[in-house]
Amino acid sequence: MRENNGGRKSSPFRKPSSEKRRDKFGRSDKIGTKFDKSNVSGRCGTRRENTISDTRPVGRFRGYRSVIIIDEVGNSGKKSREHEEFFGFAVSVTSKPDEFGALTDTNRWKKGGELKARDDTSASNRKRILRGVRGLGTKTYGYYVNKKNPPPEWEGDDRPKSVKVILDKVLDDVVPDTNGNVYVVVDDSRNYKGGIRDLIRNKSTADKKVDGDRYDSKDETYGDLLQTHDYVASAFHHHIFSGDKEGISILGMIVRKFPGRRSR
Repeated sequence: MRENNGGRKSSPFRKPSSEKRRDKFGRSDKIGTKFDKSNVSGRCGTRRENTISDTRPVGRFRGYRSVIIIDEVGNSGKKSREHEEFFGFAVSVTSKPDEFGALTDTNRWKKGGELKARDDTSASNRKRILRGVRGLGTKTYGYYVNKKNPPPEWEGDDRPKSVKVILDKVLDDVVPDTNGNVYVVVDDSRNYKGGIRDLIRNKSTADKKVDGDRYDSKDETYGDLLQTHDYVASAFHHHIFSGDKEGISILGMIVRKFPGRRSR
């Protein structure tokens, strides 16, 4: 793993800027990551300037300038079966977590808990929430694996381990795009029974504290964030499974595919 000047591990998908790749017309271009940019949607995969600036001195995220919310998309099974060709992670990065969570304050079951975006039958409401997410300056990302041509990290029968390796690489790509200290909220799943807090904390550097853990969507502290983020994850799901770009276009989402063995 390469070290940068700050002593932190650089993303395994980031190549030196001088490395070139040929496009389908034989032209070369400089690339900045190992992600398959032919599958980039939304903002064309360009690295954006970070605009997060508030210090968040009080509240549930005291001491953190940004919050990353992550949810799985698709089935984590090793092999591709019908309707299970992809697996990935949807990511939201916000400097306004309270406003982000409040976007869905009317979209919860009366007894508490999460009302899944897929159960929201109002297309206009889904679009309203996605526009609200982007209107807060939220950065959104989608990363996915094609099981028919997966990366080597996807191999092995220990599925939770493989999923955590992919999550680790997603964090390696997203965390450097944030300013200041970061808190990570991951929607809980059976793949995280062994815990992921250490994985998250390992992204800390001398000048950036990174902390977080897995949380249930019914969690009173972070459930609102996971509720809103479910709409982001649903938009990403619609894109990779059915080719529907409307949701990710509203969000301005960056979508990246992990390169498979045959694409190297």
